[in-house]
Amino acid sequence: MNNNYKIIRTIFENVFQRVLECKDNDTDEIFYSNVITSQDVINLINLEELKKVESNILECYNTEDRIYIFTKPLKAPFKGFREYSEDNLTLKQQFNLSKKIIALSSSIFNMTDVVQQKILDLNRLYIDESGSVVVDCNLIFEEEYDIADNETFKRLGNMIHYVFAGTEIVDYNISDSIPPDILKIIVRCLTREYMFPNDVLAELIKSPIYTMIYGDADVDVVPNDVKNDKIIVSGNVEEDSIENHESNNSVYDIYLNENNKDNENSHNEKKEKSKVAAFFNKDIKRAVVSIFIIVIVLLLGNFLIENFTKGEEVSSDDINENQQE
Repeated sequence: MNNNYKIIRTIFENVFQRVLECKDNDTDEIFYSNVITSQDVINLINLEELKKVESNILECYNTEDRIYIFTKPLKAPFKGFREYSEDNLTLKQQFNLSKKIIALSSSIFNMTDVVQQKILDLNRLYIDESGSVVVDCNLIFEEEYDIADNETFKRLGNMIHYVFAGTEIVDYNISDSIPPDILKIIVRCLTREYMFPNDVLAELIKSPIYTMIYGDADVDVVPNDVKNDKIIVSGNVEEDSIENHESNNSVYDIYLNENNKDNENSHNEKKEKSKVAAFFNKDIKRAVVSIFIIVIVLLLGNFLIENFTKGEEVSSDDINENQQE
């Protein structure tokens, strides 16, 4: 970048960096100057890897004590990720966009966790006229430059959810409108059951709904390291175990049935009530039968006692008459 420009305004500034909106005096083009001065943040950024990402970077370089990143604004014909996803995409377009999002996640997977988190931000993703995903690399680093855990798969699941449902995931509530095959992938992203983003791509391509749309033409797109459910780690091949598979399905079933819990609970309550009612009906019948038997026994006993008493009275009268004679 040449030095023939003027500063229009300061967009963001803190102890880590300063972001300026500038105007080139020769071309009148607007660009952003992002100067990072914090050594902690500088250590998080690999500029060579960042240059490989399809983005709006005009130029970037580092000096002894700072990093310079110059970017251009992403205006029309670029569309924000949210706007593009909500534009009544066909199922085929949704799959194409999902594959490109997964490819982006895979291309940055060797970067530090915090940089991955900054790039996989819905507000920093744009779609160009050809449908390619472009990243706004005018990255902003707040005070918490170090994060406790990798959020790549969680963000990837959220982005795929947005592509197919037009909404983000809130409190793990997944939209009912998402196809079951995609729902399974989203759940496994959220629960971090994949090792690499390419594992997500492999499962997407092998899904029945994908095959129904594309046929078997894309089977060769599946990376070699994830074909046949195998994962290559440091040169060693490890097959997914059946137990792992069953565990994955059990987690998926939990999420799949999340939205039907109310109906199931209501159904279970009705069953419990019917069981209780049947139980009480049986008890009532037993009590009635028992009381009936007791009454019969009492009546029969009373009848026998009365007959026996009458017999004794008759026999005593006969004895007295004989004695008087």
